[in-house]
Amino acid sequence: MKTIKHKSLKSLLHLNFTFRILVFVTGLLLAFSSTLQAQTLYSYQSGSWNSSSIWTTDPSGTLFVNPTSLTPVAGIDVVILNGRTVTIPAGSNNRASSSLELKEGGILVLGLTTGHSFGPVTGMGTIRMEVQPTTFGGGTSFSTFIEADGGTFELNNSVNRQLPAILNTCNNLIINNSTTAVEVTLVNNQTIRGDLTIQRGTYKINNTGTTPLDINLLGDLVVENGGQITTGTGNAGGGHEFFIKGDFTNNGIVRFSNLATYLYQ
Repeated sequence: MKTIKHKSLKSLLHLNFTFRILVFVTGLLLAFSSTLQAQTLYSYQSGSWNSSSIWTTDPSGTLFVNPTSLTPVAGIDVVILNGRTVTIPAGSNNRASSSLELKEGGILVLGLTTGHSFGPVTGMGTIRMEVQPTTFGGGTSFSTFIEADGGTFELNNSVNRQLPAILNTCNNLIINNSTTAVEVTLVNNQTIRGDLTIQRGTYKINNTGTTPLDINLLGDLVVENGGQITTGTGNAGGGHEFFIKGDFTNNGIVRFSNLATYLYQ
């Protein structure tokens, strides 16, 4: 009987030890798997994209929860909430995220930075930038952001630039350049599912090309006091076509011809 009791005690100790190891290993696996799951960062306040102090894991954005000082990188989903303006500082190129959502009232300022791979971009917020062909890398795509009732691109150019192909389709487009004379030149057909607003700067249709362009504007066209619409010097056979399905308000200068003298029929 004593021998049996001794063996039973050994077995019990062995089982207890094995159970503790299994619990420990299971805990490690759970912790490891949680790190593999995509994390989401929400804007806690306005500030620099590179600063951990503006990011929280609290979906409401009201509590600062970021114990490991996370900032957006590839593999992390990013949400910019209403009332927050997140700026990528000059020289901070090639920023990344797994996905990017801009809530209505949320703003992302890119400036002259380039090469960003944000993953799929969604939401109803605003992206401000000095647009150029290299602003977005191959890892950025626009899904619901460019659909009707989607987001807004605001162009803040300081020099003349062509509108890159990635903006051939958008929801709302705002041109707010440094001066009225700074041109944004359209060289491809364009579909704008929301409104086109030219606050300051020149929206130039075509440059020296001879191919007619089609512009389909499903919302309103507003040209404010510092805004202009002009056409390039290229003689496009048959002329360009600008379809406006909403209202047209002009408080600036609009010239739908490059002729020195208009010909009326």
